[in-house]
Amino acid sequence: MAGFLFIDAEKYNKPALTFRQQLELLESRGLKIGDRAAAEAFLADTNYYRLSAYCIPFQSKRDVFVPNATFTSPTPAHTTARPTRRRLGERKVVGHAT
Repeated sequence: MAGFLFIDAEKYNKPALTFRQQLELLESRGLKIGDRAAAEAFLADTNYYRLSAYCIPFQSKRDVFVPNATFTSPTPAHTTARPTRRRLGERKVVGHAT
């Protein structure tokens, strides 16, 4: 028998942030943003939560970036992993369809 997971919506209610606000949040945590337009475009294409996983190695503790961490620090790892994620996603879809 399958179980159900109930989440208290009020407990996890976070407001949606614009790309500009997401960059401001990252800056408040110590990440240096160079080209703001490029950073906003990257977030629009990728999304904050996918990027946040690649930021972990550049943090001294949760939500605190190491000195001199820049927005371009985690993005090469994300860009390198993209083809692998796509291939795995394609296999999953093809495997699921059969």
